[in-house]
Amino acid sequence: MNKIVFILLVSISIVTTSCLKEDDGIIEIPPLTGAVMNPEMGGAAQPNQIWIDLSTTNSAQNHRNDWDLGFYSGDEFYVILNNSIMMAAASIDETNIDAASESDFADVMSIINPGAGFPAQYIDDVKGDYYPNGTAIKAISDIDEQNKVYLLKMGYKTYEGDIPAYSTYTAGDVRGYKKIRILRHSGNSYKVLIADLNDTTHQEFIIPKESNHHFAFLNIENQALVNIQPIKEDWDICFTVWNNIIEGHGTYIYPDFVLTNRLSGVGAYMITTDALNLETEYTNFSIEDVDPSLFNYSDQRIIGGTWRSTVSGTTSTPIVHNDRFYVLRDPDGVYYKIRFISMLNENNERGFPIFEYSPL
Repeated sequence: MNKIVFILLVSISIVTTSCLKEDDGIIEIPPLTGAVMNPEMGGAAQPNQIWIDLSTTNSAQNHRNDWDLGFYSGDEFYVILNNSIMMAAASIDETNIDAASESDFADVMSIINPGAGFPAQYIDDVKGDYYPNGTAIKAISDIDEQNKVYLLKMGYKTYEGDIPAYSTYTAGDVRGYKKIRILRHSGNSYKVLIADLNDTTHQEFIIPKESNHHFAFLNIENQALVNIQPIKEDWDICFTVWNNIIEGHGTYIYPDFVLTNRLSGVGAYMITTDALNLETEYTNFSIEDVDPSLFNYSDQRIIGGTWRSTVSGTTSTPIVHNDRFYVLRDPDGVYYKIRFISMLNENNERGFPIFEYSPL
């Protein structure tokens, strides 16, 4: 049996800084002032994910198809799917990836074939509660025989055609399927076995953990590690497409979705008022008004899609809710108030969100 082995190495950037002398004096840090931001989602197909650090207004951007799997860098061993392109995974009772063929996956393929609506067990926990049982690919065991072969639904490319005003198409061409098996390679890395469904040989990837990031991200097609999320505590919210759960109905894809950095301890809550009082209440809201008991640190969807609606009265015109704003606590314990202003550009195209925020 021939195996093609790829070792993926993480490049290390060395940043040098000048030393501070005693006579340099006190360095003053300018106060946070807040900002109005317009994340570059890329238009109505919303091809981009945008990771934003409120304390600096820095943002990082990647295309949603830039990555497939994320490998947790903490003490545990678990792997997440790229939810933003509607990936899914299901195991079969097999540990030999070369022996498994398309016929072995027929039953689970019929379940996770639809773009949406299949059971939540085939995607990762949408709240972000991944460990120990919150990922579609079960936590990677140190006993190799317990790590099964999986059908990996590769999701969808982003849509590249014309999109009517007020609309959004979040899925383009189907990306097909792979079979996959993941093992622990060492105390600090993963071994990933991947092949097409009827292949009798496979490729192997060694994925080192990245201590400064929550995950190391793999692009399967390009056989490369890619930079996606910023350093662990250098982002607070992410604008993305999201395959959410509607209780009782299964998965459902949401554009214009906002996640919080749950793994770094970001919490948030929503304050509702009415359209007539929103401006006054938002402007006057101060640190003394923060209620620590209301923060939710266990669900990364607290903002989610609650800031907008795709229906306005009896029409399908999307709107930004004008009766609410949000309070967020970042990894450094700084509090912010956030409200959303718009989601359309001057041509009524989706995928152009604008929000404002201020530190408290």
